[in-house]
Amino acid sequence: ETNGTLIVRRPNHIRLKGEAPLALATVFDMVSDGELFRVSVPIRNTFIMGENTAVTKEENPVLNLRPQHVMDALFVDVREYLANPRVLETMEQQVEGRRSFYVFSFIDSSLSVPQMIERVWIDRRNFTVARKQVFGEDGLVQTDVQYDFYQALTGVTFPQSIFVQRPIEDYSVQISFVRTTLNEALPEDTDVKAHANKLA
Repeated sequence: ETNGTLIVRRPNHIRLKGEAPLALATVFDMVSDGELFRVSVPIRNTFIMGENTAVTKEENPVLNLRPQHVMDALFVDVREYLANPRVLETMEQQVEGRRSFYVFSFIDSSLSVPQMIERVWIDRRNFTVARKQVFGEDGLVQTDVQYDFYQALTGVTFPQSIFVQRPIEDYSVQISFVRTTLNEALPEDTDVKAHANKLA
């Protein structure tokens, strides 16, 4: 468990910095520009750089965490699927305990064997996104994200708790937002793109 800062500059830049709770020392500093990721772990004198699409299986699952995984988990955007005639959309109802959901599935029909791309779970109580599952080419779940505790921020409703699971890399991360601001100008020293260049 660690405190930290998460800064996003859409469409594809993200910086995730973790600090030790008591020592206030940087535990890790991660950035991604959508194509490459860079990770600095000062306490281990370690630096990692690579492509976002690369799958790693380190002995310590925490080292498999990539900033782009968090970026992909933060937002749900199905417009690309809706604009593509080769992507089929289905809707069903699911019940888990006392909760019920509308589940939208997006399927790539252009392949010889249709392939599930993504599933989005909508909570029927308040019509918020409760869960998102992203599938790989092998049909297995790559990312499984659960959203909770929505809060209205400057006209935008955003979850204050996000639980990300990456089964393929064998890790999960719980993100709880203490303070969230949206659509604000970033000071130069926190600019994600500039920091990515510094870590290069």
